[in-house]
Amino acid sequence: MEIESRLATAEDLPEIRHLLRHSRRSYASFGGEDLTLVVEENPFVVAVTGPLVWGVIGCINRENGWADVRAAALLDGWRYENAAQTMMPVVRESLRERGVDRVLGLAQEDWLNRFYPACGFEKADEIIVYARLVSLVGRRVSGVKVRRTDDPKLLAALDGECFEPMWGMTEREFIHVVLLGGAVPLIAYVDGVAAGYVVVSPHRDVCEVVRLGVVEGHRHRGIGSALLQEAMEVCASSGTLSVLLNTQKSNELARRLYESFGFRSYGRPVPVWVMGL
Repeated sequence: MEIESRLATAEDLPEIRHLLRHSRRSYASFGGEDLTLVVEENPFVVAVTGPLVWGVIGCINRENGWADVRAAALLDGWRYENAAQTMMPVVRESLRERGVDRVLGLAQEDWLNRFYPACGFEKADEIIVYARLVSLVGRRVSGVKVRRTDDPKLLAALDGECFEPMWGMTEREFIHVVLLGGAVPLIAYVDGVAAGYVVVSPHRDVCEVVRLGVVEGHRHRGIGSALLQEAMEVCASSGTLSVLLNTQKSNELARRLYESFGFRSYGRPVPVWVMGL
């Protein structure tokens, strides 16, 4: 029995959804994006025999040379090595055609820590989640003015100055997070120049600090503290009970900032896997 790997089409969506919902080895992270659009516009590879879908790997192209694995699922009993050998040649070719040369995968499910290395990924870091109860810290930094913006293009440009391409967000992603997701974006200005930003997403019981970045030339001047203070005020005014945020284990500067505000690590770290094409 021969298993064929190819780019998915709209006709595959029912079987893809079934596999993502019912397989014991399944992972999907689309945020506000519609699965139909994801399949139509991004490298989304399925392994099939007739109508049966054996596996799926879905990536989103960030158009900066990087892509993220946003979906993966394997039919129960299909070996990791066989699945990787069958699907990854098509995944790699599709990504290269779109100008991608590096792929990021987060192992938010334990099984991915076996699947990613079988696909050729290498472990690069870990994501640590931090949490604390909502309360105001009361820090103020002179010379920093924080203002709200709803301009996704401005946020994407500033994001590119704050983060390495591996962690960058596109204008389209900011549209989903801010304009469609209801998050609150704030920019810190020093002498009229944008020096950093924070995006806060309040929910019913938990307030998430989605992004917090400071432009490299403005670091070590308290701007991160000013932004985090503003984020805490947004969380407090929303009526939520706790605050969540995350950063890389290797980012000691960010970890010190969060811990100085009383944040403590929460849950298990999430391994970060990277593959070069």
